[in-house]
Amino acid sequence: MKKQILSILTIALVLAFASCGPNQAELQAKEKAKMDSVSKAAEEALIAKQKADSITASEKMAAEMEATMQNENCKELRAQLAAAEDKVNELKQFKLLRTPAEKEQQLTDQYRLIEELKDQLKNCN
Repeated sequence: MKKQILSILTIALVLAFASCGPNQAELQAKEKAKMDSVSKAAEEALIAKQKADSITASEKMAAEMEATMQNENCKELRAQLAAAEDKVNELKQFKLLRTPAEKEQQLTDQYRLIEELKDQLKNCN
């Protein structure tokens, strides 16, 4: 009788311990939740990388546009400088009814313009 009670008690304890652990459905649910979490984290990382790549591409394109605009500005300044130097040669020529003081003032103004253009062109190099 003692052996039977002890056997029943042992079986009851084994069944109690076995039933306390998670069953197969709970284990599968836990594994699915873990996989979903990993999948969601991977998606978020991909989205963050795409945003970073997009921002980087936008910044690169903006820098290229700025460089192009700077290059165009430099070309325009060089053209203005060439025109200003041509005008100096024109001002040095004789003009009817122009006084020597007027000629000197026009040349001074033109030289000042040339110096300003040269200063602006220093930023282009």
